[in-house]
Amino acid sequence: MNQLTSLGTTYAPHFSRRSRRNEWSNEDLHRLRDLAATGTPLNAIAAALRRTASAVRNKAGMHGISLRSPR
Repeated sequence: MNQLTSLGTTYAPHFSRRSRRNEWSNEDLHRLRDLAATGTPLNAIAAALRRTASAVRNKAGMHGISLRSPR
């Protein structure tokens, strides 16, 4: 019996609760800018980028990209 199991518990490596994040590539950002500039609705942008609407809204805000339709 090794030292870790002799205490009555089994050893399990520590894993973060967060899942691995889907990083934004430069291409993703360019596509977000292009879609936003043409007035594409948020849900359509999210679907095109395969991300949640919340993730798209947050990233747009971080980069100063307006998601409002151009007038």
